[in-house]
Amino acid sequence: MTDLFPQIFLAVTAVEARVKRSLHPRHSSSAPLTHQQKHLLGALHLSGGRMRMRDLARLLGISPATLSVNAKRLIRAGYLTKSRDGQDERGVHLEIGPKARRVFEAMHRAEIAFFEAVFAALPEDKRRRLIESHRFIIATFQEVARG
Repeated sequence: MTDLFPQIFLAVTAVEARVKRSLHPRHSSSAPLTHQQKHLLGALHLSGGRMRMRDLARLLGISPATLSVNAKRLIRAGYLTKSRDGQDERGVHLEIGPKARRVFEAMHRAEIAFFEAVFAALPEDKRRRLIESHRFIIATFQEVARG
């Protein structure tokens, strides 16, 4: 069972690379954000765009110190802003900035292109099965996360 995850990852990565090449033939493989930074920004974005640092660290399963180091880099780069809680001075919030919003818009367009390419290569019955399997995976992971 555990050997499925690397296979899925490699297959998805291969399709993503193919889609990127077709959309941006001169696209460089270097990205302005590391995978960990994208993960942090993505979690914050999907959680509403603003969150207390301790809650974000807990959500990501990282230490507050690790979050702080990454947040400082993202703040300097203009992806995040940081503010103190009005009612609790110990509470520090991170918020997605305009630069990060632009990155997410571009990522969203790339995700749409990715799934359009996948769906274009599949007959209708396989499209339906793919959607059903994704819904099953989401429901299963949500159930496991709830404990």
